[in-house]
Amino acid sequence: MGFNKRIINKKSIKNCFNNNLGLTLLFKSDMLILSDKISSKVYKWYDKGLTEDKIKEKLNYGRKTN
Repeated sequence: MGFNKRIINKKSIKNCFNNNLGLTLLFKSDMLILSDKISSKVYKWYDKGLTEDKIKEKLNYGRKTN
């Protein structure tokens, strides 16, 4: 029997948000490899209990820029 590992990066987080998959699904694994600063920050915020909307706000996702 093996274990599940997942590599998390900015692209995978953005894809998760764009496709409404939810961070719970993304972080549901036996081992996470956080490959950049953004993914580390998002995981820390998620682990502290911030909602996905609050995390999106911190990352400025969903805001229209000119």
